[in-house]
Amino acid sequence: MKKAKEITKKAVQVILKRQHPKSMTAISKALGRKGSISGSLSKRIKAWFPNIDEILKKNQAINEISEVSESNEINDASEINEISESNETSETKSVEKPAKKAVAKTSSKYPRHPKNPFRVGSSYATAFDILASFKDGLHRKKLVELHAKATGKSEKKAGYDCAVLLSAKESNAGPRHRSCRDGYWVRRENSHVLMVIDE
Repeated sequence: MKKAKEITKKAVQVILKRQHPKSMTAISKALGRKGSISGSLSKRIKAWFPNIDEILKKNQAINEISEVSESNEINDASEINEISESNETSETKSVEKPAKKAVAKTSSKYPRHPKNPFRVGSSYATAFDILASFKDGLHRKKLVELHAKATGKSEKKAGYDCAVLLSAKESNAGPRHRSCRDGYWVRRENSHVLMVIDE
């Protein structure tokens, strides 16, 4: 049976550094407590770490983005396989196959933005074009819904793509997720997101 750890500032600090908990309850469980966190423990942690809410939000974002990366690595691998199969067939048969492959589900409603840095037809490129088409920005949830509709993905998987796209901060070459290309950044106001392309 897991022994409850002594609740000290140092014990909580070690959990924050090593385990990257996403909630106060996760911290409580890491300390060996069962169920939801008690009010007294929550107050004590907040007194020790006034910015605890910000730390937990950051951990949630890191977790979301790492899930995104896994999901998109799988998608990219399957796309590469499809392209190589298509190329083999076109060599032995005719030029019709690649022409069929070229058109992705983006086009008419969301034309490709001239400064879109992502591969043509990729999910990230679609998400970029959708966000770029809203000059005043839009709610993050709406972006995910439109992306899911445009790509035929579930909202969960579309959310992964959007999380990578929205990870661009501060400037065209500012900090961002490793799958996210330079050339733009995203201004956030609560859940409202707006694409910015510095000249």
